[in-house]
Amino acid sequence: MLVYRGMDIGTAKPSPGERARVVYGGLDLANPDQLFNVGQYIEHARDFLCREIPRQTQPIVTGGTGLYVKCLTEGLSPLPVADPALRAWAETILEKDGIETLQQALKERDAVRYEALRDKNNPRRLIRALELAGCGNGRTWSSTPSVPVIGLKVDRDRLAGNILNRVRGMYESRLLDEVDRLLASYPSLSPTASQAIGYAEAIAVRKGDMTVDGAMARTAARTRQLAKRQMTWFSRQANVVWISVGRNSTIEELAGQVLAKWKQYGPTPVNC
Repeated sequence: MLVYRGMDIGTAKPSPGERARVVYGGLDLANPDQLFNVGQYIEHARDFLCREIPRQTQPIVTGGTGLYVKCLTEGLSPLPVADPALRAWAETILEKDGIETLQQALKERDAVRYEALRDKNNPRRLIRALELAGCGNGRTWSSTPSVPVIGLKVDRDRLAGNILNRVRGMYESRLLDEVDRLLASYPSLSPTASQAIGYAEAIAVRKGDMTVDGAMARTAARTRQLAKRQMTWFSRQANVVWISVGRNSTIEELAGQVLAKWKQYGPTPVNC
């Protein structure tokens, strides 16, 4: 969600001061009323990592979107693994808005793939086609990189507390005001942006469909569910070396452990 302009508070986007100290990529690439897929991300990431970053610099890629990380390290596949987040979004849209909305989303993401569908009224085929959208350029997975990525495995109680504090901080930082500005500038958000965790609930508050307390509880619950899916995905689909984050672990201690692992294994190559 960091790719969307104007969606700053709900995504914990780096502040202007932080961006002045560190060069960031992958931010503000699309308007919230536009669709954005993994193919577009890879094109941007390749350009940023392989051409804009000086050769002596070692960039750090962070995030929890497993499919994006796998495509970055192993290349795009014409048959990517299922994307749990996209599938959950598609199933929600199907239940709330009907199959026509899914059909329109696929048309906008990959019109060729939509026209090629034999049964355009089959929800299962539509959802799978959405997962494949933008990934049909003949690329295949390479072998799994021998150099692992480093993952942080957070203590469950600490994670739940962090998530709750994060959600409270979003509202204290005036998330609702940010949503007001978004809706004023973009009356029709893309399906992805409108269903983003935190934003979907804040929009519901502004529409009078949910209380602030209910929105915060729902946002925290969806975030915990996302974190669980991310852990499962990375454990099964990626070559990861895990570092445990306990209740009393400090940022300095964790940074030292990550640096030690990087020195041990070296950088993970990017499929440019």
